[in-house]
Amino acid sequence: MDQKRRHQRVYFTRLRHKYYTAGRILFLNNCMEMGALMLGYAIESHFKHALSEANLKERKVLYSHDLNLLFQKCRDLNLG
Repeated sequence: MDQKRRHQRVYFTRLRHKYYTAGRILFLNNCMEMGALMLGYAIESHFKHALSEANLKERKVLYSHDLNLLFQKCRDLNLG
């Protein structure tokens, strides 16, 4: 694995963890809307990580914030 790929893997793992942790803390402090938003970001970063690991080059998809589009692309590539 090259240096860029390793850096990208560490970046997405840390990002997902930060979003997930923030979402959980917000939920526990009764900030439901912000907690849901942070957990949504965690899911988005998970999908984007899976797509980047699959060497997807479609910028429209990788820069999208549409979870349905990201999920569908992951499903199309059998990244389940």
